[in-house]
Order: sequence, then structure tokens, then C-alpha cells
Amino acid sequence: MTSYQYLDQDTRDQLMELMDGEPEEIIDLIETLEETNPVYWEDLETSISASSCSGVRNAAHALKSAYAQVGAFALSDLLRQIEALGREGNLEPVSGLFTIANEELVRVNDAFQSWKEHLSMLVT
Repeated sequence: MTSYQYLDQDTRDQLMELMDGEPEEIIDLIETLEETNPVYWEDLETSISASSCSGVRNAAHALKSAYAQVGAFALSDLLRQIEALGREGNLEPVSGLFTIANEELVRVNDAFQSWKEHLSMLVT
């Protein structure tokens, strides 16, 4: 299992400050991402299969931003690259990047679970 420390420390600290030090708020944010991002992930996969440049661009953009806000910068960067390729109309390299992004997603999801467990211990 990937530790929550896999996610950027500065971003985690900023989120804690933004949420007024309330661990429950960050847990809610993570759970919202866990509920909504699979829809975009499926849209991305479908768009890649359909060779839809606009679909690839739009889904990757939404995911890129969501993962960046929680400090999953390696995944966000892969999605940024996929988004740019969709914008350029060059989907040939996207399949390989998507495979790498899926591997990174496993690490990020593990980090989310670890972070939620850590935050749960802080709830008073």
C-alpha cells in the first residue's frame, strides 16, 4: 500500500489550512474524488477507444485538475500530457500514457486510503 506521504506534503498542508484543520472536510473531499473521478476516467477510456480528441481533452482536463488539488502531481502531469495530445489531435501516444496513468492511479488510490485512515485518527 502506498502511504499518504506519496501525495505532495505542501499541498496536504495547504488543504489542511484551507479546511480550517478539520480532517473530516479533507476526508469528504477525498471521498468526493473517489466517487466522481471514475466517471471521468471511464469517459477518458471511452474517448481514447473512439479516437475522440475533444473527449480525451475534456476528460483529461477534469481529472488533471482534480488530482493536482490533492497533490497527486505525477498523475496530474500524465493527464496534462494526455490533455495536450487531445488538444493537438495527436492521439497515437495517448494509449501508452493512459496505461502508465492507470498504474499511477493505483498508487494514488492507495495513498488516498492511507490518508483517510491517518485523518480518521485525528478526528476528535
